[in-house]
Amino acid sequence: MLRYNLAFNVSIRNPNKKIGIYYNRVEAKAFYEGQRFGYSSLTPFYQGHKNTTVLNVVFTGTQPVTLQGEDLKQFNSEKTSGLYSIALELSLRVKFKLGKVKTARFKPKVECDDLKIRLNGPSVAESNNKCKIKF
Repeated sequence: MLRYNLAFNVSIRNPNKKIGIYYNRVEAKAFYEGQRFGYSSLTPFYQGHKNTTVLNVVFTGTQPVTLQGEDLKQFNSEKTSGLYSIALELSLRVKFKLGKVKTARFKPKVECDDLKIRLNGPSVAESNNKCKIKF
């Protein structure tokens, strides 16, 4: 049984000078060895042009996780080192705004693989990983 209480700060940058972004749906999922263990739905928001928004994503709970073979070996290695590899995925529903014009809805996914979380010693880990966006 996996017991977890994780908090992530995710920075989203809109570098465009003229386009704003409506985030109508933001769902975050956490994975360990390909198995989802956490889910969080965040409040919709608008991001203006040339703006950075920080999302506070929290996962708390318990979840059964079954590990076998290579996944179990990887877990034991991470347990020894105290440094665990977590994946974070954001499922979005967005619209773009240019002046008074709004586009149709898009459903991109943001994938952040191999985020390192230290559980032995200081419980705060920092990563400047660039995540992949899939439209």
